[in-house]
Amino acid sequence: MMSLDPGEHRLDIRLVRDVRAMGGIGDPNISIIVEVKPSTDELYIETGKILVPEIIDGHSLAGQVGSVPIVNQMQDWVDVLTVETQPKGDAEVSILGKSTVTIAPGQSRSLTIAFETVGKAARSMTLRLSYRTQSSPQIKYTRWSSLTFTARKISEPHRMTFLHPSGTVSYAILRAPVHSVNQEFKNESLPILLNLHGAGLEAESDQVRHMLDSVKSINAWVLFPTGGTAWSGDDWHTWGFGDVQAAVAAIPSWINIMSWTGPLARLDALYVTGHSNGGQGAWYALTHLPDNIKGAAPVSGYSSIQAYVPYTFWHEADPGIASIIQKSLSNYRHELLIDNAKGIPIQQQHGDMDDNVPPFHSRRMYQLLTQTESSPSYNELSGKGHWYDGVMVTPKLQRFYEKISNGDADISRLPRVFSIVIPCSGTMGSRGGIFVEQLVSPDQQGRIDVQRNDSDSWMIHTAAVRRARVERVGDQLGNIEAVLRTRGEMRVRYAPLDVLSEALQITRNLYQYFGASCELAEYSKSVEGSGNVISVLQGLPSVVLKSSRWEADSHPIAITDHCVEISRNDGSSSALKHYPLEPGLGAIFLVPRPNEAVELRVWGRDSEGLGHALRLVPSLTGVGQPDFVLLRRECAWKGSAGVLAMGFFDSQWQVSRGSYLS
Repeated sequence: MMSLDPGEHRLDIRLVRDVRAMGGIGDPNISIIVEVKPSTDELYIETGKILVPEIIDGHSLAGQVGSVPIVNQMQDWVDVLTVETQPKGDAEVSILGKSTVTIAPGQSRSLTIAFETVGKAARSMTLRLSYRTQSSPQIKYTRWSSLTFTARKISEPHRMTFLHPSGTVSYAILRAPVHSVNQEFKNESLPILLNLHGAGLEAESDQVRHMLDSVKSINAWVLFPTGGTAWSGDDWHTWGFGDVQAAVAAIPSWINIMSWTGPLARLDALYVTGHSNGGQGAWYALTHLPDNIKGAAPVSGYSSIQAYVPYTFWHEADPGIASIIQKSLSNYRHELLIDNAKGIPIQQQHGDMDDNVPPFHSRRMYQLLTQTESSPSYNELSGKGHWYDGVMVTPKLQRFYEKISNGDADISRLPRVFSIVIPCSGTMGSRGGIFVEQLVSPDQQGRIDVQRNDSDSWMIHTAAVRRARVERVGDQLGNIEAVLRTRGEMRVRYAPLDVLSEALQITRNLYQYFGASCELAEYSKSVEGSGNVISVLQGLPSVVLKSSRWEADSHPIAITDHCVEISRNDGSSSALKHYPLEPGLGAIFLVPRPNEAVELRVWGRDSEGLGHALRLVPSLTGVGQPDFVLLRRECAWKGSAGVLAMGFFDSQWQVSRGSYLS
């Protein structure tokens, strides 16, 4: 949304041709249609994007939440008060959790609504919102918008809604094991088969929804997650895989709503398959949740973002800087984590004529798996490209699906000898029941080698591991992208008022790329709730905060009126580096909050410096943001080679030894 004064204007539009969606062959052309129209509503409901569960067998909703996307098209802040529906009596709909939802001028948010009851014959209704601006007590109303519940049979794949960990509403397509109700599995718990879609696809599209229709005899719950958006949020990584786990956790609620009497679901027994970007997501699941993943079938998937999108054209940089960027990306370098998948049944598949994801990726992963003494199966399809109808139901894949059962998947399935490789990340699950919570330093991957003896004793050797437990207590949270792993509504704060537009753009980006609905407020307002926080500040602390320093207790980075201070303790001595404030200086870094939440601080000495820092707020994968970066004017043309400092925080939130401080 833009507010334009009378007269001529030029609109610059940035176009990006994404090789994952459009392929890497032919002329790189982009065709677009631009539609510009005047806004007629103060508070606009995007009716076509309203998300609700589908209604099953004419009486039960597959979920108790929905979302209403709204856009504040005024120049004033808006408080949304209530939601009303017609006809009366068919449903009780309310705003979930909050008495009011605040929306900044020009901001888009998704309003979470709860369905208390729905009449048996309800198929559609209309709704409107009541609201008021913060400059007037007058209550206003939006236009009525239609809402339709699509009817499905319980035997069909259908849309189930649930809450993402961020508090926004997401959905997945669920296929219940209806065929198993009257079979030997009726009174048992069945595993869950995850099917991860490729880039740019909606999980509710016919292509995804009916992808496995021809395979009826899968003794499992089949789940087609979204990852948060058609682009799976962040390639099935931090935000996207959090969506997958939330979808899995929502199945018991579905069982309760439906009064389901068939097999229950084993939430800790997951099989995963996926195509293209979803195939890469299958590698991510394998290497990060090895105790939970009982089998996998990556199809035409790339091995890692680093291998798929070359970094050849990045600016050359000091080797110390380049190594930090590579460490920042190591959580997604599945080739380095392949030891975690040892012993897990894997069926790979790739077309030898694939011009989107070259078959090298699957060949390389097969080679690495065999080096771990695993026994993967690899099916390379002669004369086949990236996608064709039936690619997910080839004979070998069908045999993989048919092997899925409710058999025991306990500790006895572990190899006698296995290893756990741990990047600095808060997303790693357990292997053999062992959780690695903290590394000695984020500068080096951790590793545990285990040998199980006949006497049931284990020989364990660790390297670069500070703390490991058989039950999770708390862990290192990962790099800057850890802010996406929020357990509650994301909050964006800003100061002074001049940077409202920059903070607003962050909320727009998070909404566009991840479907996140963020609360936006001035920095002076207190932060409540368990969600993560992004704070955007520009200028001297004494001017913006009425304090001479912007710092957190015991944190090694402080911003003062004269310099940015970064302290580092190497174990034998302490050093304090001072970086004088200069035009174009900017910083972005993590700060811990209670209960393993984090705050991402984004600061600029001036608008130029803030602009540099804002570019590193997570929105795309493969960027390689560490825990902190101090930027200067030269970054505009040198990229990472222009930074003054960058690196990681260790388990004590101190600057690690391997960090770069110029």
